[in-house]
Amino acid sequence: MSDMERLYKYSKYQDYKNQTITKMSKNEEIANTELNVNYKFNEHGFRTKSWEDNKEECYVAFGCSNTLGVGTPEHLRWSNILEETLAKPIFNLGIGHGSADTVTRLAKGWLHEIKPTKVFVLWPPQPRWEVATKNKVLTLSASHMREHHFPEDLAKVHYVSMDETFNFRINSLRNKYTLKVICEELGIDLYTLRFNTCRHIDKNGARDGKHSGPLYQVAIAKKFINLLDK
Repeated sequence: MSDMERLYKYSKYQDYKNQTITKMSKNEEIANTELNVNYKFNEHGFRTKSWEDNKEECYVAFGCSNTLGVGTPEHLRWSNILEETLAKPIFNLGIGHGSADTVTRLAKGWLHEIKPTKVFVLWPPQPRWEVATKNKVLTLSASHMREHHFPEDLAKVHYVSMDETFNFRINSLRNKYTLKVICEELGIDLYTLRFNTCRHIDKNGARDGKHSGPLYQVAIAKKFINLLDK
């Protein structure tokens, strides 16, 4: 695999491949003890089952922590609810703190291999960017730049660009059109929603008390089902 292909396919959960963990990070809080949450990752570092031997018609879900399901049991995520409703395997390639860049990059890296007939995207917040190094891909945001110490030259360029509304909106638009073309070229039907759709529902209901919880996930699944019915 070339370095370029490896970066297209990169998941930041490389260390969790083929593992089940109880927390995404040491700082993940447990505010809601009624939710029993584990994170099981496949051989590629995604919180989903393996697609290696799949011969069925299948779908793919993309997004950020709202799609990954931080603080939510796997079977209660919108992609799993949609999978049960539609009776088709759905592979979840959500990445925590992901961006529109993340969605497009992973689509470029994986769709030709997974071969889904439908793709569902819950677009992440707009003010986020991806930056690739030789070995990994980082997601940055204006707030992230303020909270962490980065090399001065990197901080200067990305803080200025990400803190300007026009820049992150045009970046989001570029990604949406790029994903549309990728799906059209592969003959894939594309359905998209923004992450803040239904955000008022169960806003802090996940186990960590910060992410949207199961009621939000159900509402998002229903929104996608409505899109399919149109």
